[in-house]
Amino acid sequence: MIVFVVNEWLKQFTNLHIFHMQITMLITLQQLLDLISILQQNSLQRYGHVLRKEDNDWVKKCMEYEVEGARPRGRPKKPWRQIVEKECQAHGL
Repeated sequence: MIVFVVNEWLKQFTNLHIFHMQITMLITLQQLLDLISILQQNSLQRYGHVLRKEDNDWVKKCMEYEVEGARPRGRPKKPWRQIVEKECQAHGL
């Protein structure tokens, strides 16, 4: 009888522990998604500020600048503008 009670208690404890771990993981995932959303919003706001600058501003010129010379090996890095345009398409802007 005691063994049965202990086994039932362990099952309930294990189930509660697993449930607690799942809730904790969901909360962490939600916080991560919130952080990603904030970073994307900040990136789009910066992009808007740069687009509104005058054409002769150095920051806006840097967006259009292409580096000359040989490219290093490996996959080329994505320009900031390309990343922001992809985010705009994903959000329907």
